[in-house]
Amino acid sequence: MDKTYSRYGDLLDKAMKKKEDRMLAAAMRIRDNINAENKRKEQEKFRRELKKESDQIEEQNRQQETLDFANAMLDRYKQKQEAERKRKEAEEEERERREASRRFVEHMNWMDSAIAHTKEMLSK
Repeated sequence: MDKTYSRYGDLLDKAMKKKEDRMLAAAMRIRDNINAENKRKEQEKFRRELKKESDQIEEQNRQQETLDFANAMLDRYKQKQEAERKRKEAEEEERERREASRRFVEHMNWMDSAIAHTKEMLSK
């Protein structure tokens, strides 16, 4: 009877071992699936963060381009204003030069008239 009991015990042990192996394999598949899901979620989170950083960099680049454009426009405006100021300054200098020349000619004419008048008065 020992042999029969031993034989049934061995079969029972084998059945239990197979069941344990299947349960262990199922547990390992579940663990692998959970790990794969966690890894996928982590990679997705990383992709989102990378996309967010990429979008921020693109936005900063767009803002920098806009700032550069605005600065270029401002520089052109300042250059135009400076050119206008220099033109007006040159016109004013030219006007003052002509005015000084006109006054000099008037003064010289007055001096000529005065000399002529004095000569005329002395000759009488």
